[in-house]
Order: sequence, then structure tokens, then C-alpha cells
Amino acid sequence: MLLGLVGVARTLFLLQAVQSSVTGTISGADDSRPLSYAVVALADLDRAVSTDSSGHYRFADVPPGPQHLTIRCLGFAPRVLHVMVPSEGPLQVDVALRPVPLPLPPLDVRAALSLRGLEPGDSTPPPDRGVSLAAVRNDPMLSEPDGLLGLNGGEVAALPESPSGISLRGAPSDQTGYLLDGVPVFSPYHSAGTFSAWNPDALERLQVSSSSPSLDFPEALSGTVSAFTRTPGSALRAQGGMSTSQLRLAVDGPLGTGGAGYLVSYRTGFPALLAPHESSYLGGEISDLILKSQVPVFGGYLHLLWYQGDNSIGGIGSPSPASAGGPIREQFEWGSRSIGAGWVRPVSGGTLRIQSWSARSDAEAVWPAAVPLDLAAGRHDEGVQAEMERSGGSSHTTWGIRLERSH
Repeated sequence: MLLGLVGVARTLFLLQAVQSSVTGTISGADDSRPLSYAVVALADLDRAVSTDSSGHYRFADVPPGPQHLTIRCLGFAPRVLHVMVPSEGPLQVDVALRPVPLPLPPLDVRAALSLRGLEPGDSTPPPDRGVSLAAVRNDPMLSEPDGLLGLNGGEVAALPESPSGISLRGAPSDQTGYLLDGVPVFSPYHSAGTFSAWNPDALERLQVSSSSPSLDFPEALSGTVSAFTRTPGSALRAQGGMSTSQLRLAVDGPLGTGGAGYLVSYRTGFPALLAPHESSYLGGEISDLILKSQVPVFGGYLHLLWYQGDNSIGGIGSPSPASAGGPIREQFEWGSRSIGAGWVRPVSGGTLRIQSWSARSDAEAVWPAAVPLDLAAGRHDEGVQAEMERSGGSSHTTWGIRLERSH
């Protein structure tokens, strides 16, 4: 029995002796530096190991015969070796890998935007970005489409519950300028800021500019919000909507057959329509009107724009005005009116633009006779501007002259 146990032991020893191992070191071909975490694989056996901090690897219990040894490491060219594993003992295979640059696909990093539907080609970081009205209508954060509120997010802060307007890059809102087709507008909000005074059905897109001073509104220190009305089409189009706060309609179409067109937009609000007629409730009257026409003249287009917005807030059950024999009712009124005319013509390598405007804003507050309060404020600007834009290669140049008078 003892001889049988000795025979089994000799057999097991011989079987162990025929098992071989594959070992070695992986290093860089340029500086002989050991490469850690290189992947070494015996492809035929479906076995793989990683090199340690000294670049060493080892496969134990490898059957004898031909094997394929594959070595890969990030930043180095891979290698495949055909090795013959001996019937017994270790096989040492040291490999030097040639370094090669690793091409990576470009990675576009963009700030997260709060709007769905933004144009995919818009890669400019906020706030110097634009938004189309299609994106505004697709914004899940807005109960109704609103151009100015659709810009909210990132470095653009809109405060819809107050008449303070839009803040750019944290600056006060009174340092933000507003342009409608290049014409200044001084009161772009309705009803204490619950929504903007620009009918969204009349707009095509909006653009925020704050990284550099605006040539069209140089006194706006923090930046400018520019709105562009939609271009009249070749057929009659109408778009509008009605909600519990407003009724709006915009119509555009051609004027004749020579390329002329027009746009008419009107909106009115009725926040006090369903409110009880008691002095504890506030009533308001709001409206805005946009009239636009474009006519081909002298190789370009002549654009005419009229904008007017009116607002009034007061107690619903308050007495008649003093002119009717009663005490003065509490009331706050403000309005804005902008008129502009511009001529635009494309020239060789650029665009020639001439524009004039008149913009006015008025505000007034009156209160009951028991409180001696009567405030009024107004602003009136007039100006003309001529500029030339040229683009070529990687440069863009704008020069011109601007004359403006402010009351």
C-alpha cells in the first residue's frame, strides 16, 4: 500500500512538472520605463492579467505549445507575439512598446440650458445667445409663450413678478437695453412684469448681447436684448391666442406683387374681468400694438415700425376721478411708444444700414386726495444712425456714425 501511495505522489509531481509559466516585464521603447496597468493576454486561452507597478506580469499553469501573447497599453502601439511555451519551466518574454499619440474625437462642452428646442448650431455660451419663438413655445417652464421670459437661465435673470426687467451677468436691470427691430423700447413689460409687452406671435427670434458693448444701444452698460419681428410672407397669415390674462392676434401678408409686406399685431389684457368690483381688488388695462411694413427701395428694403404699449393699474371699486366731482382714485399708469424707419441694402462683402427712431416712455402715479401724492416721469429719445458691416475671412468690421438726443 505504501508503494502505491508513492506511485501516486510521483505521478502528481510529474504532472505538475510539465505545467509551465509565462512571465516577463513590459516597458516603454523610448525610455525603458516600466509600464504599469498594461494588459497582457493569452488570447488562445482567454486569460489576461495586468502588469504591476514595476511592469511585471506572470501566467501560471500554461500548457506547453504555441500561444499568442497580446500586449496593450494606453498611449502605446499594441503588439502580438507568437511564443512557444516549453514542456516545463518558465518562459520569460520581455516586451518594449512603442509610444504613439492617441487620437481622440472632439468633445463639445456646452453649458446646460433650461430650454428645449434651441437650435443645435447655437454653440455660444449664455448670455450671448439667441432663442427662436419655436423654442419659446416649446419651453415647459412657461405657461404661455413669452419672448423675454424664454431667455431666462444661465447668466440671464428674468424677474416676472416685478417690473424690474432682465438682469445680465448680475448687473442691475436698468443697465439693460431693449431693441425691437433695432428701435429702442423703454418699457418692455406689462402688468407689473407678469409678461412682456411684445406679442410673441409677432416675433421671430430674440438675441442677447453682453460680452461687448452694443453699437445699437451704447448706453446699455450690461448688455442689450434685441427682438426681431417676423418677416411678412407671400401669403396672408394669422396667428393668435386667448387665455385668462390676454387676447392676442398677429397678421402679416404681402402688399402687392413687388416684394412689399406688412405685419399688424395687437394684444389686450383683461386681468380684472372676473374680479369682484371691490376696492380691495386691483384692476388693470393693458395693450400693445405693433405695425410694420417693408418696401423694396433703391436696391434694398425700407422698414417702417410703430410700437405702442399702454398700462394702467388701479382699484376696481375706487371712486370717480376728481374731474367728476369725487376724490382722486388710486392709479398707476405707464406707457411706451417707439417709431422707427430704416433702410438696409446688401453691398459687396457687407451690409449698409441707415436707421432713425423716436422712442418715448411716460409714467404717472396719482392717489386719493387724503394723501398728497402725484408723481410723473418721462423720457424721449431721438436719433439717427448709419453703419456699414463687412465680413471677410476670420474678421468682421463695423463702422458708422450715430447721433442721438435724449430728454
